[in-house]
Amino acid sequence: MLPEQLEQLAPPGDEARFLLLNYPSNPTGTSYEPEHLKALADVARRQKIIIIADEIYAETRFSGQHHSMAAFYPEGTILSGGLSKWCGAGGWRLGTMVFPKELRRIQDAMAVIASETFTSTSAPIQYAACTAFAGSSEITRYLEQSQQVLALIAGYMLDSLRSMGLQMADPVGGFYLFVSF
Repeated sequence: MLPEQLEQLAPPGDEARFLLLNYPSNPTGTSYEPEHLKALADVARRQKIIIIADEIYAETRFSGQHHSMAAFYPEGTILSGGLSKWCGAGGWRLGTMVFPKELRRIQDAMAVIASETFTSTSAPIQYAACTAFAGSSEITRYLEQSQQVLALIAGYMLDSLRSMGLQMADPVGGFYLFVSF
């Protein structure tokens, strides 16, 4: 999403409007740089658009340098994340959402909806989450090694597929390539 596209798609209005950003992206592996996030934040702030920043792939960015929309638009960004991607814990469906105080009414409404949708998280997943979110030198080392492995695999696949004449965006994170066939 480019700022100009957002400007055209979402003219000012009083109704609640949301923009969901997933980055690094599934399925392309592309992401936003700080200048892009700032420009999107400026439009969103002016247009009163609430951004849901799905940053579940943040720690898979090959460089280790993820930039969060919340740094540029803290009052209007809801952060979404979880364990399954960066911890290699697929199937351990523990998600997180962080709301700014300015969006408490939305947090309360979502809690009502979630109470009918989600169930308790099992004890092993809770313990794993406490360990993962507390951080440690082991977690840092694991993330750095994962980022290196993901970058190597992406580079190899890019070279292999491009040598066949296929086109795709250069991924900077995640574990996806979106190949144009």
